[in-house]
Amino acid sequence: MDRNTSFVVVLVHCYLSLATLFCMFAFARGNPNVLCREVEREALLRFKQGLIDRSNRLSSWIGEECCMWRGIGCDNITAHVIQLNLRNDPYADSFTTFEAFKSSKLGGVISDSLLELKHLHYLDLSGNNFTDAHIPRFFGGLQNLRYLNLSDAGFVGTIPHQLTNLSNLHSLDIGYLFVQVDNLEWLSHLSLLEFLDLSYVNLSKASNWLQVMNMLPSLSELHLSSCELNKYDPILYVNFSSLTMLDLSSNNFVYSTFNWMNSLTSLVTLDLSYNLIQIPLTVVHNMSCLRNLYLSRNNFSSTALNLFYNITTLERLDLASNNIRGVLPRALGSLSRLTHLDLSDNHLEGKIPRFLGNFSNLQLLDLYGNNLGGGTLPDELGKYQKLSVLSLYGNMLSGPIPMSIGNLSSLRTLDFYFNHLNGTIPT
Repeated sequence: MDRNTSFVVVLVHCYLSLATLFCMFAFARGNPNVLCREVEREALLRFKQGLIDRSNRLSSWIGEECCMWRGIGCDNITAHVIQLNLRNDPYADSFTTFEAFKSSKLGGVISDSLLELKHLHYLDLSGNNFTDAHIPRFFGGLQNLRYLNLSDAGFVGTIPHQLTNLSNLHSLDIGYLFVQVDNLEWLSHLSLLEFLDLSYVNLSKASNWLQVMNMLPSLSELHLSSCELNKYDPILYVNFSSLTMLDLSSNNFVYSTFNWMNSLTSLVTLDLSYNLIQIPLTVVHNMSCLRNLYLSRNNFSSTALNLFYNITTLERLDLASNNIRGVLPRALGSLSRLTHLDLSDNHLEGKIPRFLGNFSNLQLLDLYGNNLGGGTLPDELGKYQKLSVLSLYGNMLSGPIPMSIGNLSSLRTLDFYFNHLNGTIPT
């Protein structure tokens, strides 16, 4: 299979995964022709009684037609409640201030009356504030759940092993909770998982994390940012054939080689930023579909750039705040698909090379905080018709600003501060 074919396969896989989730819940909107079931309505009202609702978000929860209540979705044929979406989204248009967002957070006690919703497929309580409460063990009884999102909802303590009963889950998000696990064995039974986010969950005691993740054959996205990971037990065979997105950022993999990533040929996005990695990341050579590579805040040396010339699929490359020295190598110009290039806060020197003009799709170029100089800015900078951000702050650039900069019709941010430029500013 050539690179272009592999790329198409990954796109089709991602599309089908998203389409599956969409079709799964698209019919779950309120329907005035669906009559709410009394048992389920009473269960929702008991659930509401335990909640603290300072902004009166659940004011629509009155009357008999619970399928029309805010956040409730019913099956259009059976009238069973299949969706409970009480997500508190900080980016919602309705929030004009941060205070408004905070006051809209639900709190209180989560009633086990939810167990009466035996057909519930979708449960989202993210972004709320169940402060000092533990994730309810009875959630393990909601065995028809396919989507569970508890991220940033204030839960503490240990993730209950009862979640192992949710064998129909396709998506599980329990990130940003500052909870912990002693063992991840329960997770291995969720074989249908496509999306998993455990960001900020303390996994320092779960030395088998990689073996467990390897038992999830359908996994497409895996987020393990800030999980206090620093090692992994050896693994003989990697089964991540569906994985397209892997986030291991903000851990402590200083001396890891990541050899187990050699077979991740479907990977589109890899984030290993904020790990202080010192060993060259040679495994990326086999990632023929890789488009986004985030490696900032590590300790890669000057040879790091030599590892990426053959990954011509790259669109975003972030190597900010490493230990890269010397001139920008000409071979970097082979990455013609780049839209974002961030080499800020390194020790690059010499002229800004003219081959950067090859990046016709470039939208962000950040070379802040280096030692670039040795002459005037090249006219080739004016070729970036799509460039939105150009940052050359904190270098040793001299001479006039080239007139060609005026051709950058998409430019929103231009930063030449703290250089040695002279002459007049072009009109």
